[in-house]
Amino acid sequence: MREGKPAKAFRQAPFLIPLHAQRTDAMPNTALYQMLSDGDAGLWNSDLAEGFPPADITDSGPSAVAYGATPEFAQNEVDRIIDAVESAEAEFDCTLVSPVEAIIQAARYAPGKPVILADLQDNPGGGGTSDTTGILQALVKQGAQRALLGLLCDPDVAAEAHEIGIGNAFSAELGGKMGGPGDGSFLGDFQVEALSDGIFDFTGTIYGGITANLGPMALLRVNQQECDVHVLVGSRRCQCLDLAIFRHIGADPCDFAIVSVKSTVHFRADFEPIAAAVIPVQAAGSHPCQLQDVLYTNLRPQTRLGPLGPSQPH
Repeated sequence: MREGKPAKAFRQAPFLIPLHAQRTDAMPNTALYQMLSDGDAGLWNSDLAEGFPPADITDSGPSAVAYGATPEFAQNEVDRIIDAVESAEAEFDCTLVSPVEAIIQAARYAPGKPVILADLQDNPGGGGTSDTTGILQALVKQGAQRALLGLLCDPDVAAEAHEIGIGNAFSAELGGKMGGPGDGSFLGDFQVEALSDGIFDFTGTIYGGITANLGPMALLRVNQQECDVHVLVGSRRCQCLDLAIFRHIGADPCDFAIVSVKSTVHFRADFEPIAAAVIPVQAAGSHPCQLQDVLYTNLRPQTRLGPLGPSQPH
C-alpha cells in the first residue's frame, strides 16, 4: 500500500453453480483453486468466489477479483480465472437422486461403513427449516435397516420424549411444522432410545472447540417392524455437520448402514472420512439446489441457471 493504490479488476461468470457442486475437494474446483496466484512482482492477490445461488440478486454467481501493480496485471488475472471456470462448466457435478433411488444405491455397498444420504435442500445453514420428512418417509417405506437421520428440529416432540422418558413409546406428528416446502409431518409411533440436554462439545473441523446448545434432544426409533430407522430430534436448528451431534447422545454413525444428514457441503469434512459413499439427495426443502426450478427475478440477463443450464427469461 505504501507503493500506491493497487489496481483492481473484477469479472463474473455467466452461470450459477449449485452449492453442492461447489465443494473444493473435487474437480474442477481442485484445479481452479490451485491456479489462484499467491502474488508476484506485478500481481498482488487474486481470488475466486463461486457465490450463494439461492441469492436472487444481480451479482449472484461466480466472480473473480484481482489486485495488482497495474490494471493490466489485475485484468489478465481475472480473465485467466473466469476463462478457466467457463472452460470447466461441464465438469461441475450437479447430480441429485430421489430419496428412493438413494436408498437403493446405498444397499449396493458392502457392510462396514455407512453410506451418507445428504439432505441438501433442507440445510438450515442455507435457509432450510431442518424439519422436512421426505427422506424419513422414504427410509420407513423402503424398509431401510440400520438407518439414522438427523438433525430434525421439532421442539414439541423433543419435549414430549423427555416427559415420557427413555424406553417408553409414544405417537407423534414429527416434523413438517415450519411452513417451508416439504412432505408434511411424519405420523408414527416412536420409542425413546436416549435423551440429551443438547449441550455438548463439537469435535469436527468446522465447529471444533465450540460448545453446542441445541435444547432438549431425543434419539427416537420408529416403531415399525419392517424397518430399523432412528431419528435424532432437536429443539434448535443446526446444520448436521459434526459427528458429535450424533455421538454425544450415544448414536455413533459408524454403527449404522445409512446416515442421512441435513447439510449441503459442510458435513463432508467430518462425515466423508467414515463413509463408504456420499449420495446427494433431492428431497423437498427451502434451500434450492435444482436451480432451473427457481424463479429468479434479479439475475443479470442471460445468466444460466446452473452449469450448461437454461437462461432465466427476463
